[in-house]
Amino acid sequence: MKKIAIILLALGASSAFAQTTVCDGTSNQAKKQIAGGSGAVVASPTFIRNGFDFNCSNNVHLAYNEVSANLFIVGSGSAKGNQYFAGNSNGGAISAKGTCTGTNQSCGTADITTALSKAGS
Repeated sequence: MKKIAIILLALGASSAFAQTTVCDGTSNQAKKQIAGGSGAVVASPTFIRNGFDFNCSNNVHLAYNEVSANLFIVGSGSAKGNQYFAGNSNGGAISAKGTCTGTNQSCGTADITTALSKAGS
């Protein structure tokens, strides 16, 4: 399920070319608006062209970076899991990139930043 959420986000999620945290790993997740939310049209030359709403699962950390109009990277992990995942829009399928560093191998924000750095280009 987590991989599906990452892929959906990678296929369509907004930022000014910097890491954007979508899911913060808590158990109190609310609906997030990506690129202005459902129905919004993004005018600037970013990877995301249309906004949408996104629901995070509990305990999921998820972030993305719109590197350019042609490159989008995503990283994710679970506060309860032991691996973090990453991928990119340039043929970089979502895959496990490493072991989380938290207590009992739980993922945290630093692991997601590491995942993004390993997402490739």
